[in-house]
Amino acid sequence: MENRVFAKCKICQETFDTDTLLQNIKDNYFCRNCFKESFFVRSRPAAQGDLGTQKKTESEFIPNPDQYVTSNKHHLPSLDGFSTSSVTSMSRLPLQCPCCYNHVSMSTLEHHFKRDHSSKVPIVSIDLDMCCASEFDPELIQYKAPQCFFLLKLQNVGRSYDSLNEKPMVLIIAARLSCKDIDSDSEDSECDDDDSSLNSDKVSRQGDQIIIWAACNIQTTLSCTVAVSMINKEIRNKFFGKMLCLQETPQTVCKEGYGLMLSHLQCQGMTENGRKPLVLEVVVHSP
Repeated sequence: MENRVFAKCKICQETFDTDTLLQNIKDNYFCRNCFKESFFVRSRPAAQGDLGTQKKTESEFIPNPDQYVTSNKHHLPSLDGFSTSSVTSMSRLPLQCPCCYNHVSMSTLEHHFKRDHSSKVPIVSIDLDMCCASEFDPELIQYKAPQCFFLLKLQNVGRSYDSLNEKPMVLIIAARLSCKDIDSDSEDSECDDDDSSLNSDKVSRQGDQIIIWAACNIQTTLSCTVAVSMINKEIRNKFFGKMLCLQETPQTVCKEGYGLMLSHLQCQGMTENGRKPLVLEVVVHSP
């Protein structure tokens, strides 16, 4: 007989079997009732530049989510103490575009996406605390090849950013990792498949993990929530944490835990074995 493990809900402090609880990356547990009640839906005006990916209503996640997340001592320094010259010098650094792998500077990032990727990557102007949503098929995410869902131009972000040449822009990126990418020492038979299968556009294996994260063009302490749910909202997985710089690789993001991870079994279950798409929702929170 298996031993049952119990834990307390972070919100209501009631004790439940861990098999019935939702757990975040900080090992906090939430019961289903508290998790559902932490959401509310209200009308919000459409963001300027909306290309159809943003909902007319905002789905706000757990109110004041930072109270459930332990602050990280390794956050990047705030822009309040940044000089314009430091951001300008950083903007000249080459950046490999996750869509075409060409190298562009951060100062020309928006122009590059408008010119070369406007048909595939929507550019959405959005305010802080506003939800941007889009549907996607997880089977189309390729191995170790970052895919951009959309580029968010943040509006009304405060005086700290007004004097900067580069305004905050956030890319929502996803990539598929095999178990070999996650654990190079793994001897699981699932990792012994022919590597040629990794070049296929639509292939997924038992040990796969899809990671979705937010990356900003400048250093910032802004945090974000990335959530993926079924069309009917029956199951929702989410991540709350800091935004990374654009230079981070999928393997680094995975190892550091700064993104939403979806396993192969989760994707199969939430898409009903590939028959339905998933809903991606992103909120960049106020400081």
